[in-house]
Parts: sequence; structure tokens; C-alpha cells
Amino acid sequence: MQNLTLPHDGAVECYNWKEGARLLVDRARCSGQIAKGAKKNRRFYYDVIMAFDIETTKLSNLNYNPGFDPECLHYFNICFCWQVMIDGAFIFGRKPEEFFEMLDTAAAELEGYIICYIHNIAYEFNNLRDFFMRGVSGPDDIFMKSRSTPLYLRYKNAFEFRCSKLLTGKSLAKIGADIGYEKLTGDFDYSVLRDYETELTPLEMNYCFRDVNILYKFLTAERVNFCAAYKKRVTHISHLPYTVTGYVRIDVKKIFSNTAHGRYILKQTALTMQEYLEICGAMWGGYTHANFRYIGDELKNIWHVDIVSAYPGAFLTPDGFPFALVRSRDPTTENFMLNLNDPERAVIGRITFHDLQLKRGGVPYVPASKSAMDAGAIVENGKVLFTNTCTITACDVDFHLIMGAYEYSKIDVDYYYLGIKKKLPYNIIKLIEKYFAAKTTLKHVPGREIDYAYAKAKLNSVYGMSCTSLLHPTYSIINGTCVETGVDYEPANTIPYQWAIYITAYTRRLIYGMICEMQKNNTFVYSDTDSIFFKYDRAALDAIEAHNERQREYLKGLQKLYFDITPKNPEGETQYLFTLDVEDYDAEKNETTIDTFCAIGAKRYYIGRGAGVYDVTFSGLRATKSKKGVNGYNTQRLIDMFGSLNDAFAAIKNGSVDLPYVEGVDKLSNYNISADFVGELGGRTYRRPCSYTLYPQSIRLSLNHELKAFLGNVERRNEFE
Repeated sequence: MQNLTLPHDGAVECYNWKEGARLLVDRARCSGQIAKGAKKNRRFYYDVIMAFDIETTKLSNLNYNPGFDPECLHYFNICFCWQVMIDGAFIFGRKPEEFFEMLDTAAAELEGYIICYIHNIAYEFNNLRDFFMRGVSGPDDIFMKSRSTPLYLRYKNAFEFRCSKLLTGKSLAKIGADIGYEKLTGDFDYSVLRDYETELTPLEMNYCFRDVNILYKFLTAERVNFCAAYKKRVTHISHLPYTVTGYVRIDVKKIFSNTAHGRYILKQTALTMQEYLEICGAMWGGYTHANFRYIGDELKNIWHVDIVSAYPGAFLTPDGFPFALVRSRDPTTENFMLNLNDPERAVIGRITFHDLQLKRGGVPYVPASKSAMDAGAIVENGKVLFTNTCTITACDVDFHLIMGAYEYSKIDVDYYYLGIKKKLPYNIIKLIEKYFAAKTTLKHVPGREIDYAYAKAKLNSVYGMSCTSLLHPTYSIINGTCVETGVDYEPANTIPYQWAIYITAYTRRLIYGMICEMQKNNTFVYSDTDSIFFKYDRAALDAIEAHNERQREYLKGLQKLYFDITPKNPEGETQYLFTLDVEDYDAEKNETTIDTFCAIGAKRYYIGRGAGVYDVTFSGLRATKSKKGVNGYNTQRLIDMFGSLNDAFAAIKNGSVDLPYVEGVDKLSNYNISADFVGELGGRTYRRPCSYTLYPQSIRLSLNHELKAFLGNVERRNEFE
């Protein structure tokens, strides 16, 4: 054992890997065990909290041939140190072989599993894949969430590796901030090449220690909080779910799987694979769009409204949701329209519109990504303006909006499903209210940051569970590489998939309806899934307030039937789900606090906050948001390159802008790839121990090519003005 003095954490006892093997066994035996799993496959877990992390450096690949090989073969990673925290004891090592030898030694004496958490397990797994896979004895020992990310991995029948990022949905820095134990940042210069003999400074050692200690402190608290919240008779680390959605899944299963009425609803709403495949195309995303009339213009006096908890709020809509769905045996146009115009009917189908054209001066609604169109279609910013034929799968909410916004000559019906719309079960509404109340009352409350974060994550997960695909790829590890081997179909066992289709549709209807109000005065500028930016428009603000008043009265009416669903925030203000809240607003001055706004397409815009500070959203570009009055790195880089952010956006609009990779600042792109990697460092030769490679990649910022073509065709553009 070595005594360390760390700059931020003081005196620390540090064990090497040989001492660590005995430590793992002793801590496990002192903790006790708990049975887990089915009788047929019963596993035992020790109540031990263990966290693992690695640090890596990148080497140049000596087998790389410039001009012939792709850039993804240029670099690869080696692990130069690793660290473990187990029940408050710190174990540190330099070679990855030593970590796995420590596990092997301990595994020989363990009679159950120690759960070991890794933050962002994909990184450690793919950097040490060959080491991990030698401890996997069969397909049940690893469950792949994707080609690069295991949900769990069991090693030598003694260790189960899980991902704390999947458990929390947060970065390690955010977890540290939530528990009041900050992650150290900027203390490692990753551009310096290190191997396992490179001496680390006390500050770098402190960095390694704190990364695993953050997880240990968080998991220690979360083990107690979870077991208390879910009334577990025994407080045990194995009770924690694998993902953040697991918290909600427990609550939802109490409503459905664990009650007779709930099981009846699941049976009634179950979809066959054919039914799912035929309606899943009706699952659209949020309505994201930029008004082409203002593309590239830097605008002032821009207002911003945001839906209060949009998707959870849509669960409470009075219009209802389909339970049982039946495929129509008579899919004629006449019958389709008859059912479509019945407000009590849910209709989901695949329809072809002929000679579909947006009405002059209107706002397009049909997403090109969800449509099958002819070659002559005109698409603007991802939305269809004109096409001779447009085949699309949608629900009745979307069909009504399409038919109101477009002109067309006729429709052909391929197929459609029918259902009766009903309000959601009482217990689902109660669950949403519970999460919303927790989120509302805990926001900005000192010391309750973790509770607030979980309440918010749970509220959003209710929708997330419903929209999860029912087709699940299956993976196998072949020669150390993860390969997709097939697809499994699993009917929803939590929240019916068809409800999610209507959740997004009702949200789009609210956003699009408000946009149409604004378009009457040509004040609509930009919209995202649950928010709208617009020029000052008194009529639009009146329409927003009218919606809010209707929603408030509706929620108050629900309270008489159910329970209080209008909680107060810490400032004493009543909050109402699915209302439109004016953001970036100074109530005393009755004016917007947005200094400037400019959009050049979907997910391509900036908000000026005054004093040269901007929040930028640009698809594929990270490090753009301002923080504490300082621009994000890439935002400042654009300003430095062009003199102003508006000039930078003008250059992107008129052509494209390349941001070259900057060594030591930008993140390297990564790939899982099979190739022969060899590098040298400190007189030693290293071969690739995994299939994880890193390579620098410049970023090209450009206008959406369809939007660029549309803006350049003045004659066609004038047809839609």
C-alpha cells in the first residue's frame, strides 16, 4: 500500500493490483449476498460498490499509408493507467493486463458477482475489448445495446460490468456537480503521449482518483435513495436498474403488468409484427422548421415560447388515444374519409396524395424524410412544397393538418387501421402528475439537484418508453468484433406504441397551429420540437394566451375528477402542463431579452444574448453554447474566423465553412474497426489490443442542399410566397 497526498483530496491510501485482488475478495465477503434472477438461473450479488476507469493516449499507426488508407486507420489508443474504487478503497495500476489479472485472481475465490460501474462503458469496452471478451463464457454473459455499447458484461462469473452513464443519463461532470464533489477538469493534457512508465504528477493522480470517487459517492447515496423510494426490504446495490428508464419502468409495471386491469390494457393494445411494421411510419419527430423568408437575416425583437413539458403534457389531451386497432377490410377513399372525419375515431394509415402543393403563403408540414415522392418534388428545408405523388404513413391528426395546408387532386388509400379514442388510464395520468410535481417543486432548490434531475428524467422517460422501437437487433461477438446477427420482435410490455404516435402528433398540432397564426402576419421565424421563435405579434401572443387559458381551465376540470395536477414552483407560481410559456422575457419591461436571432435552416441558428455572447445550435457541431457570459469554443472560433457570427452564418449560407481539426482541443472521431495497428512509444512497440480507433476529422458546415436549391430558384420560390 502507498500513501498519496493529492492536491484536492489530501491523504489517500492507494493499493496496487496484487493487493487489490485480496481487497476485492475481503470487501465482498464482508458485504453479504442477495439472490437475484430466476430460479433456473439464480445469481448472487455482493453488496459492494465498485467503480472502474481508464486513461488512454493515442499512438500513430505505423501500418498507416497516407494517401491510400482512410483517416480512421491513422491512430489507435493504448491504456496507460487504470483506477478502481471499491467501498472507499482506491486501487491504481498502469497496465491493463494487471487489472484483468487482479480480476482473475479474485474470481477464483468469489462465490457471487461484484457489480462494477463504468461511466460510458462503450469507451472502456472498446479500448479493452480483447481483455473483456476472454472472460465471457457464453452469450448470456453479454447484452449489447448497440454495436459498440454493452448494457452489461459478466466476466469470469464473478464481475458484472454496468454503465453509470446509462443509469443516470448524465456526464460524469454533471454527476459530480449534482453531489457537490466536482470533477477535475483541464488537469490532463491528452496531447502528451504517455505509456505505463510515464510518471504522473500529483494533480494527474488526483484526476484519476476523483473520477472513480465521484461514482463511488454517487452510487453510495443512490443505493439508499432507490431502495427507500421503491420500498425494498433490503438496501442493496443490485436493486439499481440498468438504465435511467428502468426507474420509470418499475412504476409503469405496477400500473400495467402487476394489475389485472393493466394486463387487460396491454393485451388489448398489443400489436403483431405486421401491425407494428405498418403503423410505425406514422411515428414522426417534432416539427422543426425555419421560415425561408428570413433565412440568413439577423433579426431583432424576436420572441420565444416553449411548451411546458410538451410530450408528458400531451398524455393528458382530451382528444384521447387508440387502444385496440383493427385493419380496415374496406380501404376505399370514401370509407377512409368517413372515418377520418369522425372525431372519436383514431385512424392510422398509408395514403398517396396526387399533385400535392402547399397553398400560397402557407407553412409546409409534410416531412420529406417520411415521404415517398417522385423525382420532380420540391423540398424546402426538409419539408415538401410540391410533388406529383406523395405516399406517406400518418395518423388522423397529421392528415387533417396536411389537408388544411395543401391542395391536391385526389388520394389513394393503401391501408388504414381504426380504433376508438379513449382517455388514458387514471394511474398513468397520476404517474405523470407525480413526476411533474416533483420536477416543478424541486427546480432550483439547493441541495435537491439530484432529486430534481431524476424527476425530470422520469417525466421524459414515460414518453421515451412508449416510442421505443419494438424491433430489437441481436448481436454476437465473432472474433472479438460485435456483429449484428438478426432482429427480434418484442411487443410493448410497458406503454403501447400507438400512444406515442399521438403524443408527437398532438404536440406538432399545437406548434404548427400557433405557427399558422403567426404566418397570418408573416412573423413566424423558426420552430423546434416544443418551441417557436417569432417577431413581435400581438395577435399571436393573444392566441397563445387563449390556448393557455383553455388548457388551464381543462386542467382545473381534471382536478375535480382526479387530483391536483397544477403544482407550484419554489417561487409560488402555479405550473400548467402543455401550456405555452414565454421564455427569454423581462416581465417588468414587457419585452424580449433576446438581442438578435438568425436561422439558416433546421437545427442551424443562433441566439444573441447581448455583449457579444451567443448560443449556437448547429447540427453536428459541439461546444457552441455560452456559459457564464463566455461563448462556446466553436462559437468563438467562428467569430474569430469571420469577424462576427452573422458573417460566419452568411458564409455558410452562400457556400460552406470548414473548421479544421485542432490537436488537443477537438475530440477525435472514433470507429470500431478490424485492422492491424502497430505503434511505438518510449522504445516499446504496442499492438492494437482492441478494435477502437481514433482519427482527426474536420467539420464542414453548410446549408441544407435542398434549401439551397430552393432559395436559388427565384421563380419557384415566388410561387409559394
